[in-house]
Amino acid sequence: MRHLLLLTVLLFVAFSAWGQNVTNQWLGQSLYIGMPLTTTPSAVGSLTWNLEVTITNVGGSNFSVTPTLATNLIIAWGDGSISNYTGSAQVSHTYSSASTNILSLSGIASQILFLDPNSVLTRSLTVIQGLTNLTSFLSTFQSSSALKSMPTNLFSNLTNVNTLRQTWYGCSAATSFPVVSTLTNVNTLYSTWQNCSAATSFPVVSTLTNVNTLFSTWQNCSAATSFPVVSTLTNVNTLFETWYGCSAMTNIPTLFTNSTALVNVSYAFSGDANMKGSSVQFWNKTNFPNITVSNNCYTGCTNLSDYATIPTGWK
Repeated sequence: MRHLLLLTVLLFVAFSAWGQNVTNQWLGQSLYIGMPLTTTPSAVGSLTWNLEVTITNVGGSNFSVTPTLATNLIIAWGDGSISNYTGSAQVSHTYSSASTNILSLSGIASQILFLDPNSVLTRSLTVIQGLTNLTSFLSTFQSSSALKSMPTNLFSNLTNVNTLRQTWYGCSAATSFPVVSTLTNVNTLYSTWQNCSAATSFPVVSTLTNVNTLFSTWQNCSAATSFPVVSTLTNVNTLFETWYGCSAMTNIPTLFTNSTALVNVSYAFSGDANMKGSSVQFWNKTNFPNITVSNNCYTGCTNLSDYATIPTGWK
């Protein structure tokens, strides 16, 4: 009898501890995201990239993930539905009602693209983890106009990324962005932050010395007063519309003083009426011998101290 009583007590203690552990894990996940939300404990783990999808339409909304070269890519949509996908096509999901959901990804893919025409992707909740083989962030968040926040160290687990082309194009609600300085294999910043009109700061890019284009990189980023140093990016061949429409910019960013790679500076600073100081004289053939496209480089930059002396066609 005494042994039976002792066994009963031990079982009670064990089940109580287990129950408390499960409760703590579940509450931790809920409180981390904020209430209310729709998810399941198994859908969110320490080895998944977790993002917030906020559906405000009472009738629900669609959202899609398009991977490239995916193998056993697990997409937990956050409403109890889970997809296991292998391939390189669009994987779509319909959320049936207004809700806040934790989308979680894990598995293998070389690229992840979120198709967000209804602007429901609102946050990246964790760093990118649980995903292997990622090398491209081509258009990953493009046109996610409700995306407001991402961890500063979003890319801290990645070493082989080679493109940030159009990664945050049109993310008009975001005010700042993750560190990219460790992604030294990146070779293009083509339209990377274009039309990010609420952004007031941008990450350092001076370590990305393999970059060869700054085509429209910060075009129409109209809230920022200053922009990253690019003087170390000596392989850049185009500054086409790089800072076009950056109307709050007060000074020309730190640029290279000479370059044999640069061929196109058309519309580079066009419309930047608040920019002060003196221009970079790209027309100096000794320092920039290979520029062949230069129309409207400084059009509308009337606050430059040497605006009157900028050659015809460059303004």
